[in-house]
Order: sequence, then structure tokens, then C-alpha cells
Amino acid sequence: MSLVPEPGTPIIISFADYDTDGATQRQQKSQHFYAGFVVEDHAEAPSIAFCAVVEGQPFWKFGKQKVSVTIQLGGEDRATMRQYNAFRSASKGLSQRGGGVDWDRFLLNCMSPDWHTQHNSWGRSMADYPGQKEEFFQQAEKVFGLDSKQMEFTKQFLENDTGVSVLFGATGNGKSFTVAVALMLYLTTNKKFRKGLKELGNHHRILVTATSDQATDDLLRKCIELDPTLGNQHFVRFKGGGKIGANLSDQGNVIDIEVGEDERIKRENIENAYWHMMDIDARSGQSKSRSDLKEFDFIHDFHKTIASWSHDHPQARIVAIYNAFVDGLMKEEYSRAQRAKLFNKKKELERTLYKAYFHGVDAVFVPLIGASHPILEAFFEPTLLVIDDAAIAVLGDLLTPVIPHLTGLQHVILAGDPVPVGDRALNKGRNEFFDLTDKTLMVQLFLDEYCQSDNRITELDQQHRMQPEIFGPLNQTYYHGKVLDTAPVNSKDAVSITAQDYFRKTFGAAYANGNRFGVDFSNPENASKNWRASKSPCNHAEATAIVDMVQGLLSHKPPIGGRQIEPRDILINTPFAGQETEIRVRLVRKGIVGTADDKIRIASPLNARGQEANIQFISLCLNDPAKPLNTEFIADREMLNIMFSRAKHMQIVVGNFRPWTTAIMNKDKGWEGASAKTARRYEFVEIIGSLWP
Repeated sequence: MSLVPEPGTPIIISFADYDTDGATQRQQKSQHFYAGFVVEDHAEAPSIAFCAVVEGQPFWKFGKQKVSVTIQLGGEDRATMRQYNAFRSASKGLSQRGGGVDWDRFLLNCMSPDWHTQHNSWGRSMADYPGQKEEFFQQAEKVFGLDSKQMEFTKQFLENDTGVSVLFGATGNGKSFTVAVALMLYLTTNKKFRKGLKELGNHHRILVTATSDQATDDLLRKCIELDPTLGNQHFVRFKGGGKIGANLSDQGNVIDIEVGEDERIKRENIENAYWHMMDIDARSGQSKSRSDLKEFDFIHDFHKTIASWSHDHPQARIVAIYNAFVDGLMKEEYSRAQRAKLFNKKKELERTLYKAYFHGVDAVFVPLIGASHPILEAFFEPTLLVIDDAAIAVLGDLLTPVIPHLTGLQHVILAGDPVPVGDRALNKGRNEFFDLTDKTLMVQLFLDEYCQSDNRITELDQQHRMQPEIFGPLNQTYYHGKVLDTAPVNSKDAVSITAQDYFRKTFGAAYANGNRFGVDFSNPENASKNWRASKSPCNHAEATAIVDMVQGLLSHKPPIGGRQIEPRDILINTPFAGQETEIRVRLVRKGIVGTADDKIRIASPLNARGQEANIQFISLCLNDPAKPLNTEFIADREMLNIMFSRAKHMQIVVGNFRPWTTAIMNKDKGWEGASAKTARRYEFVEIIGSLWP
């Protein structure tokens, strides 16, 4: 079992032959195809995905008809390698004997009717600690105000017999908040009612993951907001070292890499240099991270923590040696061999300190791709795994955090929204596990009638974020109108009062006093074009209009009942990087982006996961007079769901409405909407039609 083809798998590889005209352009001269089979990889090089023997004509570079080739992974393929390693481990079987999660059945065969074994060892032991379950329930309902469905999930988390808790919910339903409450209460009630377990080596810790840095950070922010209520928890934000490059320096100290040096040693020296620079930044309090979460970054927190240990701490002597060692490395000149030896010594000291450091960490927040980092695998021992935004995670992604911590995990929470993901192919044609990965695990669970009928999953049914006018079209299009609006979203907000006053004075009678409306830019002179030399579209007219509206909102004097609109109130989304850049440049030129703590956010839909704003602008950008009905990938159902669900109180959509709405009214082929739900643009038609009836 592997992510890549096994030995003996038929394979076809294509090579393109290019001619260069002497300038910057390359023209493809010809393309050649070679057929063969995957063979055993005896080199075992970490950057080689697989080897194959292929035949074909001509092998112009080798003068041979039959050659061996290797497929090598670059620096951007870390996820593929970690998935490959996870699949390779999974092939040997995952499940524990005893009280752990039945991973083989859960991850590889879903929850089937014969799943009757008690695997939730943590829940099973709850009876040994009177009062823990009751306090967990009481705080979830009374202190944090969870609704009935959120409380249903809380009950399922505490009492299910599988060790697996699955939470479905539409965007804005409070999935992340519900998960944050559950994991915070997991930490605090375990500490209160299971005293002494930390000293016995059974401290309850959480590995919190998501499919992106943004989603992981958003969940961390929610937990930080809850932390004052529940007491001080030790959270760490882990990104696995970030992007490593050869041009590393710190205040004139340059790390030189000799030409022709062995690649493995080169990578190790660069990585050592990177982490060493991070050490110096952290110890000096000059972290280069611009994030509001920088104090939770692993390296920064590690040095802050060991510096806080008292003189009678068991590792105080090692800390003193380590600090002197790091200081000496920066003051002395060493040869490459000496430096390598000293870095190895530094790593030995760090291993001792890491063990003590992670013993006091309550939760690590890390994207799925980084969850198998060697430091976490060696020193962090979670008992609960949380995967947020799990609906879009393929099986290899889910295995990545499971494999390194298999023996210690007692419970897992999966949260996400499988509805916009739907029935799609993942990794189609890449390997023999296409059938297994055709749907994400969460989609499989969502479609599993047994899981639905036996209350093995919880589906939230109330949305807490968006005004009904904003969420209504999404609710009807994606969720069949089943999601209920809570009372707070119906209330009049001070931000919307100010925004409505501004738009009334700006647009006059054309504005209908709504919280959601579209602005048409369909004239030929507003055509989109590629941003500078790139292939990504931008639309100058839409960018100008959005920036002007943003500037007007920020400077508008609030009426009675309103408040001043601030940069942090505004989020701008567009599907294209070219348009994102164009809008950002114009905002900078106007000087209205804001400060680090109070700024306008601009993002593509996928980067906007987990974000929300009081006022949202959407630039659809596409306007091609030669192809007026062209929607390219802006009609993607998943992206539409994300993009149109970020606003709390006001949503303004700018786009090429006239040709689209004409096609909708005429029910042109592919634009029939609800009358033809199998149409490719069904969701796009319903969303756009709701803006321009």
C-alpha cells in the first residue's frame, strides 16, 4: 500500500523537447511518450518517489532505446513524501490491541454495522473520576452557551464507543467554536479531576491540525479567546521550520555551503543554520514572525519556557550549558567539519530539553503537512487528535498525523463541511488507490446511511455568523434550507447601520437598503485582462470601484446607532491572484490598508477559510467580451461556498452580471439553475440569480 505506484505497475512518461529562441521564450518542438513498468527502488533516496524502466524512441540525450528513470520530488512535494511514508506504515496495520481507536476500520473501511467494540478508553474510564462528565456538560452549556446540537456533539464526544467523534456543519454553524470548547474542557477537566496523572506520565495532550496554516491559526485564536475563562493552558504553534533556503544570514554571519558538497550534508547544514538563526532570534526577543500569534511559535516559546525554569528545575544545568553553547557558536569562527560536530552536540542538548519542554505542553497546533515532523514524533505524546476542516483532507493527509502518534492516541475529532466538497475525484489516475481516495473520508461518512441513522456523527443545524439575507441563498442552494438562523444574526448591527447610510448617500435610489447586493461592470470597456506579464486575470474597473467604496466607508461619519467603520471590519475576496494583487496595490497607494493590528484583509477564497468580517467585498473579475458567459473556475461549487460565506453583516459583489443574468432568465443551456440541478453551473446560477433577480 503506497501513495505511489508499486513495482510492476504499468507507466507512461512523457518528455517535451524545447527549442529556445535566445530570448526569454521557449517553444515546444516535440513531445515523446515512453512506456514501461515501475521497478524496485534500491537507492532508498529520500527525495526519490519511484523508479521505472521505460522504452521508446528517441532517447536523444542517452543514445539508447531503453533506460531507467527516477521520479524525483522537489522542495514543494513534502506533503507527497509524508503521505507516502504514512501509506507505507499503514500497509502494516494501524490498530492497537486494547483501548485505542480502531484506525484500520475507521480510516480504511469507514464505520460499518459490525463496529460494536468499545474503543473509547478515555470515555470508558470517566466513571472512575466522579464529577468530570457533569462539569464538562455544565460548562459547555452554561458557560459557553452551546446550542442543542452542539451539546449533542459534546455528549457524543464523551460517550461514544469508537473513540471517534465526527462533527458536520455548514459554514457559520460554529464548528470550530464547538471543537475549541470541547478541547479546552478536555484539558481543564482532565487536569482538575485526574490529578497526579501528569506526574505518572499520562498527561492528556492534544494535537490540533487542519488542512492549512490559516485554518490551524484560526482554531488557535478561538482557543486563546476561551483561555481566560478556563485558566492558563500551554499552547504551541508549530510549522515545522518553514521554508529553508541557502541564503541565510544573521547580522553578517553568513553560512557558506561549498559547491559540490554532498546534497544530504548540504541540506543538513542549511537546516541547522536555519534553526540556529531562529534560536538567536527567539533568545534575543527579536522574532521575525509578523503574526499576531508569534509568541506561540515553537522556537520562540521553547526559549521563553526554558528561560523561565527556576534554578532548582531538573534541567536547569542543561539549560545553562545550552545557552553558553549557543552563544559560543555565534562568537567563534569554525570550519565546516567543526561546525557540523558542534551542531550535533547542540542537537544532543536540545533532545534533553525538548523532552522536558513538551512534557509541559498542553496542545500543539500544526497543519497536517507538519504533523509528522521528527521533533513532534519524538517528543510530543498526544492523547487526543483534532482535525478541523477535515472534509477536504484526503486519506494520506489524515494518516500523516496518525502514524507518528499511533500508540498514544485515545480519541480523535473530525470537523468539517462535506456538502460543498460533494462527489469529486481526488488524485484520479495517480495510483492504485484511486477508488479508495475518490471521496474524502468525511464525504464517505456523510454518505454512509448507517453512520447517519445510528447517531455516530453530529450535524449542526444553526448558523451563528451571517445575516439571513446573506446566508439564505447558500442555505437553499447547498443545505436545502435546513439550517436555522439564531436570534443574534437577525439583530441590527452598528456596522451595517453605518454601511447602509453610506450606500444610500452614494447610490441613491439604486440602493434598496439591503445587506447584500451586486454591482454590475459588464460593459466591454470594463473587460478583464492579465495582470502585467502573468496569466492571472485582473479587472481594473472592479478594483477601482471596490477601493473607492472601501475608502468611502472608512471615512463615512456614522449616523445615530452606527459606529465608525475600521479597516479590520473589511474583507476582500477574489478568485484570482492577479486581481488580489491589483486591489492590494491600489489600497497601498491610497494609504488605507491599515496597520498590523487593524488592517483590511485581502485573500483568495481558499485562503479565506475560517475568516469572517463585518463587511465583505467580492470581485468576480471575469469579463471577456468575446466570451461573455465564460465563468472558468469561479463556478466551482466548493469555492463559491467559501467565498460567499465570509460576511457577517454586509456583502457587496462586483461582477459581469448582465450577460450572466440574461442567460439565467432565458434558461440557456447550462444556466437553468434549480430546474436542472445536474447542470455544471447550478450553484453559480442560484447564487448570482439571488443577487440580480
